[in-house]
Amino acid sequence: MTTARIEPADRTLQVNGITLHYLDWGPEGLPPLILLHGISLHAHYWDGFAVRMRDAFHVYALDQRGHGDSDWAESYPPDSMPKDLLAFADALGLEKLTIVGHSMGGGVGMQFAAHHPERVERLVVVDAGLSLSAMPRPDNSVQRALAKDTFANEDELIEHFKGLLPGFDPATMMRQAMHSFRTQEDGSIVYKFDPALRKRMGSPEQMEQRRKTNAETMALLRKFTAPTLLIRGALSDILSPEGARETIAAFPNGTLVEIPDAGHNVPTDNRVAFRTAVREWMGLEA
Repeated sequence: MTTARIEPADRTLQVNGITLHYLDWGPEGLPPLILLHGISLHAHYWDGFAVRMRDAFHVYALDQRGHGDSDWAESYPPDSMPKDLLAFADALGLEKLTIVGHSMGGGVGMQFAAHHPERVERLVVVDAGLSLSAMPRPDNSVQRALAKDTFANEDELIEHFKGLLPGFDPATMMRQAMHSFRTQEDGSIVYKFDPALRKRMGSPEQMEQRRKTNAETMALLRKFTAPTLLIRGALSDILSPEGARETIAAFPNGTLVEIPDAGHNVPTDNRVAFRTAVREWMGLEA
């Protein structure tokens, strides 16, 4: 007996003047689950998790603006991605959403919930926070990963990431690299995501803008009553334990879970523990 591999449908949608690419995992007739990736990543980041959530949800994984196979944009103000999510949901006729967002995607999910609480059934935020204590140190694993943007070949790419990711596996890395990077005519490998986003990261202007947006979001979320799960990687150098506690305290119906043997990339660092935590919180069989 053979089991057919489940593959998503590649789709695109025009929203807010740009084309967004997304993966539609189906199946039809179930409530929608929206998966939002972090900075420099893509919809395929969620492949393993998406397959295992199809028993309860119609799963959509989005390439956010400037990432993956979605268009680069002229600008990336703090409210642009939440607005993209709203336009995406409206275009597909999705009224009530379950949102799972990692890192930058977690921030998008929190902003969306703050401004459109009536559209959110439940929210899962992965290794992202809002308080001042949740602001990552300048020297962190994400900054180190993005410090190099051009690689001569696959060996150089693997060597760069080997010391940055807990439980590093070259085969998994290369599967993800298919969607994170593109090969140029000279054979060198570069990121797909918009360099304009890289330039903004860690700049004084961006950090100040982020502090202001986070403070406004936290204030609004104190009235957001839908169930919310905040997941922190126990080895994370992006979201501190204090930052996680302060962030989840803003949610009237919040739960905090820490996943062992996982850094910032919780969904890929410890796949089973992450999936189990999410499903058990949702009341689904693990």
